[in-house]
Amino acid sequence: MKWGKEKSFTQEDLSISVEAMPAIHGVKKITAKIAGGVNGYWLNIKKKGEQYSIYVTSDTVTDKKVLKAIKNKKADLMIPNMGYAFGNTRFGAVTLGANMAEQLTNNVSASMVIPVHFNAFTHYIEAN
Repeated sequence: MKWGKEKSFTQEDLSISVEAMPAIHGVKKITAKIAGGVNGYWLNIKKKGEQYSIYVTSDTVTDKKVLKAIKNKKADLMIPNMGYAFGNTRFGAVTLGANMAEQLTNNVSASMVIPVHFNAFTHYIEAN
């Protein structure tokens, strides 16, 4: 899906909309270009009059495109891909570090945050 595009699914009293969000896979332009384009996703889930919003950051760093896309949104749950991968190299970070994740969390007023990085906990290199 292209950034900003949305798809919706409904079955009985459950509806889910999925919006493709910008995700920038590197703090340096050349690294982001080499890493390739990625999407984050914003999910709005409605069932029996209740609504929940989930923001899945995907592999991203904070960037003006990301911050602009999440402006004025509120997440019940944020799932950031973290670890600050390559952050201590000349290539620069390709995933969120703790400070970047905190900035996104504050921007979407996330009620709950569950950091992940599929099959790559070796990415978690930041000091405690």
